[in-house]
Amino acid sequence: MTTWKRHEREVAAIVGGKREPNTGEPHEDVSHPLFSFQVKHRRKFPIWFRVALNQARNDAKEKIPVAVFAVSKQGIKTQRFFVLDEQAWLDLHG
Repeated sequence: MTTWKRHEREVAAIVGGKREPNTGEPHEDVSHPLFSFQVKHRRKFPIWFRVALNQARNDAKEKIPVAVFAVSKQGIKTQRFFVLDEQAWLDLHG
């Protein structure tokens, strides 16, 4: 089994969803009644990404850590991405 398929299956199990097979057409990787998941696997994330998540974890104390990444460019509306790790997801959704 390829690594990306394994990750899709594992995510489906964690969130209580269903892995959708690759049909060559655009679709969600894991279907769920409330969320639409796209699962991406990389051997490594950029250092700044990991630093932000670790800082959110370290500063959270008893709260749920979330790192927010904002992308802004002149003339284009800012996009924000709210990222939480697997443990935070499980804390929220069991």
